[in-house]
Amino acid sequence: VLGHNFPFYLHFKGGKGIAVSAAVIVVSNLHPVFIGVGLAVFILVVAVTRYVSLGSLIVVWYIPIFTLLYYRESDLFPVILIVSLLFTILAYIKHKANIIRLIHGTENKFGEKKEKKESFQIIFAGKVSEKKGVCSLLRAFSYLPYPKEKLKIVLAGGHGPEEEYEQIQQLAIECRYPVQFLGMLSQAELAEQFRQSDVFILPSFFEGLALVNIEAMACGCKVVCSDIPGMKDWFEENVPGEQITFVKLPRMENADEPVAEELPAFEQRLAEALRQKLEQTEEETPQLSQISWRKISECVLR
Repeated sequence: VLGHNFPFYLHFKGGKGIAVSAAVIVVSNLHPVFIGVGLAVFILVVAVTRYVSLGSLIVVWYIPIFTLLYYRESDLFPVILIVSLLFTILAYIKHKANIIRLIHGTENKFGEKKEKKESFQIIFAGKVSEKKGVCSLLRAFSYLPYPKEKLKIVLAGGHGPEEEYEQIQQLAIECRYPVQFLGMLSQAELAEQFRQSDVFILPSFFEGLALVNIEAMACGCKVVCSDIPGMKDWFEENVPGEQITFVKLPRMENADEPVAEELPAFEQRLAEALRQKLEQTEEETPQLSQISWRKISECVLR
């Protein structure tokens, strides 16, 4: 079960362990009636509620129940009971996002077809400049397969030298999708734009921690970001459940100057990452509580 939930070859991001736990029960010489009742309970819960996750969360209690019924007289009963409870708790931890969606009534239902969105919005927020990857971003859109009316791009933020900005505006005119320049926005205005968008992208060639990724996730955006050294490790350590798609950078000549010959391949990678995020049906539920201002203040005041 642990190997399934935390496979080292997938950076310890695996499944939720329900099917494997069920297999453990099946091979434990359990009475067929008990297995049948468990299966019937699962089917009944799913049939009534259409929530597969709810059925899984109820049936997983069969592990400690099985332990109580069949190992009570064993000398190892306390150890087996503790292990069975740990597996049950682990299942609930791995289903944390599902539990949140069940509480809010947003969990996917079995057999329910999601309506496809008629259009998507992609947002960039930051300095509208070449070194922030905006030129590459605008060129990357030529690799996307969607019709013109399916996609809209918004660029939020100030800009650098006028000559560079004019070049970016020309690329926007040549882009197959409509591009809107929003200019500088207040935090409230930017948050509203994030909420209206499907994907936030930061194709920068050089960056610090990029708090804007956190702001975008907090507003419900899926995130695509350049694989800036150190950033991926930080998010994996501090934001459980994050699903940022990190795009390999081109080879760099200096800290923020990419090798020109490698830009086309980088732009294709950006386009592919965007396509995958736009077509992703799974909802993302990053846990941001550990990096909230409240949590940071508590750490400072300790």
